[in-house]
Amino acid sequence: MDFCKYVIPAAFAILMMLAFDIEVFTEDSECFGAASLLFIFYGWSVIPFSYLFGFVFKSFGNAQVASFFFHFVMGAIGPLVIFVLRLIKSTREVGLAI
Repeated sequence: MDFCKYVIPAAFAILMMLAFDIEVFTEDSECFGAASLLFIFYGWSVIPFSYLFGFVFKSFGNAQVASFFFHFVMGAIGPLVIFVLRLIKSTREVGLAI
């Protein structure tokens, strides 16, 4: 059921790539196919991860907050840290290795 709820916004996002003719994704059929598969596979990966993450906590609310925090750190703060590491000369190798 969760995947069915995810398919609607994923399909909408794929259609918006076509509707707004975003050239990076639509000029080549391979790029469009890869981007579409990323949208679909993201749902297949994050839904089971969320369920497994929920079993670690006693209450659903705590699991949801922890899951949001984990995704925020990995998706927003992590790339920012890597970017800063690559800017500084002494830590550039570490940023490239990550």
